[in-house]
Amino acid sequence: MNINISTTQKTIRISGVYEKYGLIETSKGRFVKIYRLGDNNYLTAMEEEQAQIYEGYRKVLNSFGSNVDFAITIFNRAINENEVSEDVLIKEAGDEWDYLRKQMNTIILDRIKEGKNGIVKAKYLSVSVESKTPKKAFDEFSRISNDLNKSFEKIGSFAIPLTLPEEIEILYDIFNDDDTFLVQTHRTVDDKGQLKEEKSFDFENMRSQGLTINDLLAPSSFTFEPRYMTMGNKFARTLRVTQLPSRLSDEFLTNVTDMNFSLLTTINIHPISAKQADALVAKNLSFIRDEKKRALQAGQKAGIYDDSYVDPKILDREAEALALRDAMHTRDEHLFETSITVTIFAENKEQLDEYTETIITEYKKAAATINVMINQQEEGFNSTLPLCNSQIRDRRTLTTSSAAIFIPFSTLELNDKSGINYSCNLISKNLIVYDRMSSNNFNGFVLGSPGSGKSFISKVEMLSVFLKTNADIIVIDPEDEYTALATMLGGEVIKIMPDGKSHINPLEIVNSYELEDETNPVNAKADFVLKVMECILSSPFGIDSIQQTIIDECVQELFEPFVVNGRLMDIPEDEMPTLTDLQFLLAKRREPEARSLAMALKLYTGKGSLNTFGFKTNVKTRSRFVVYQIRDIGDRLKSLAMLTILDHIWNRIVTNRKVGKNTWFFVDEIYLLFQNEYSATFLNTLFRRARKYGGVPTGITQNVSSLLESPTARDMLQNCCYLAILSQSGPDRERLREILNLSDTQVSYITNAPRGQGLLYTGSNLVPFYSRFPKGNDIYKALTSDLKEIKDFEEMEKREEVRAKKELKRLI
Repeated sequence: MNINISTTQKTIRISGVYEKYGLIETSKGRFVKIYRLGDNNYLTAMEEEQAQIYEGYRKVLNSFGSNVDFAITIFNRAINENEVSEDVLIKEAGDEWDYLRKQMNTIILDRIKEGKNGIVKAKYLSVSVESKTPKKAFDEFSRISNDLNKSFEKIGSFAIPLTLPEEIEILYDIFNDDDTFLVQTHRTVDDKGQLKEEKSFDFENMRSQGLTINDLLAPSSFTFEPRYMTMGNKFARTLRVTQLPSRLSDEFLTNVTDMNFSLLTTINIHPISAKQADALVAKNLSFIRDEKKRALQAGQKAGIYDDSYVDPKILDREAEALALRDAMHTRDEHLFETSITVTIFAENKEQLDEYTETIITEYKKAAATINVMINQQEEGFNSTLPLCNSQIRDRRTLTTSSAAIFIPFSTLELNDKSGINYSCNLISKNLIVYDRMSSNNFNGFVLGSPGSGKSFISKVEMLSVFLKTNADIIVIDPEDEYTALATMLGGEVIKIMPDGKSHINPLEIVNSYELEDETNPVNAKADFVLKVMECILSSPFGIDSIQQTIIDECVQELFEPFVVNGRLMDIPEDEMPTLTDLQFLLAKRREPEARSLAMALKLYTGKGSLNTFGFKTNVKTRSRFVVYQIRDIGDRLKSLAMLTILDHIWNRIVTNRKVGKNTWFFVDEIYLLFQNEYSATFLNTLFRRARKYGGVPTGITQNVSSLLESPTARDMLQNCCYLAILSQSGPDRERLREILNLSDTQVSYITNAPRGQGLLYTGSNLVPFYSRFPKGNDIYKALTSDLKEIKDFEEMEKREEVRAKKELKRLI
């Protein structure tokens, strides 16, 4: 039957809202608060950690008194395209790279559709209390909120109380297709320069029009049929769980809500007081024993004087009742009245029936029974709303342990505002959007065996940073893997090689240091030159203290003419000291150690055959994307080249800091720099200082075993806030398992994994991911390292050139 508009508003069981206290009143003196629940990696955690999360969740359930009702709601809703555009898609800038932004945005939108057909899953905890006034309810919720968040934080989650506008927005999303006019989001910048979002709602305007909150929440119409309902243009159906098996998997709630259509699932829970629970168990035990007594009496009449005449089911029920009474008194088991209802949303009746069968089948897999609520669609729908307003009369009584099996956690989601898309969560299929700049540090590593996709995922990150920010991107490229990307982005490829034209001066100091800088630039340069000399000498014993002193004195002497009153002044480019100057100065000294150092350095300066770094810097690039290609540098110079280029990059970081620009830099085959103590120490210092100067460093390597031989590298891995781990060999997996405390499930994601699959570590959380990138676009051609694909693309381009020439000739 069709229901008129006044009844439509009455269907929504909200008697009022109190914007001052941020509360919803569902009936006289009954107030509700909704909390957003954070997820954790329950499904991929080790068994011990899972047990801790489960026990922590039990404590959360037991923390509610009998004066409180609460509900767990999981809302699968369609993604709002406006939200996606604002938070995930790359905004066009009106420059020559907008065609790449459009291609990247198409890929991101396809990933959304590929995953759950544009469905995201949100999890909420609703709490309802009785109170005489909104003020007293507010005070009670303040206490509850504080306790709840502390409890959830202990299990790696959170419970954040929503503002009243946010609560209204959720309810509006449930009732209506369009959620654009109710709540507006205002973005402001706080005192720390961070973007802050605030949702607002004009209650006064609502009242001035003579409207209530129910008027605004209500759809255009409600129609309730015996087995389904319509809300405006939407079809919906509510089902109720009528039977649960004696044993359930802790993945039950995840499995039955992991659907690719709009779905609202709510578990309403009412705690039973200890006194009532004792009375309930005592009454049940008394009833069972009366049955047992009658059976024993019947047996005695038949000449049987033991329990063998009693139905075994009665004995089992007695044992269960006694065990429950014992658990309540010794193991902190509480009792709860529970009901589970599910509301499905669809575009039409046929789709609704299809979704219903899917839900029923999924519950059957767990040996649970769920049925359509016939002639109770309105009551069932209201019970499913996150308002703790269950209208289900026949509820099931569960213990704490049984209720906790409906654990709402599955896998952590990464969805940072204004972050970069790092493909999709392997479990939930949702987008991974992570902002490295919001972490405690910006440091990162990409680890993967050959062919695992490590350079590909790094290139995607570089491209995303280039298109989404104004940051500079610099790459040290030992194998000529990044030239194609640099070419596509109009970047610059600087080839460093013996007898090459490009030179970088290891002794160069940029004129961008300021008085407040905590490090003396000359002392820092002297320390760096020690690393250079260690690299050149390649001595298994390192540099002794006498050599260190001599090197330090010479560096100080070289820069002394430019120091005034303890401050380094700007150094003219043509007067900048070089490695050749240092060699001359060492040769002039009388100490045998100095002469030995000068002789070793001679090969790398002047007319020495390895003199690439003995000259003044002639690399002057303003490009935002720079690749230092060192493929032809030779093994003897490779480590020195990487070290020198890193120091050159640091100079650019310092310069960029002055103009407020970030510098992302990537070091491929970074393991080479950990092969001696001095370069490892320099790299560690560079990573530690990078954040303050706006530097975002990333190391890339396939040689994980070699990397982990260095204690410095292990410490850096454990302390970084971005770690992309792709497929690993057996020994490397075990080393990473030990360092990062990986569970068996987590290790499985990097065992014989397909290209582009792995684990993303963010400093405290691990998320399994998979990355699929379409090939039919300009971007893929610049990203792939597959030699066959590169050859195919080149041949395709040649054929296209031939075809174009023939066409031009025909037209002429």
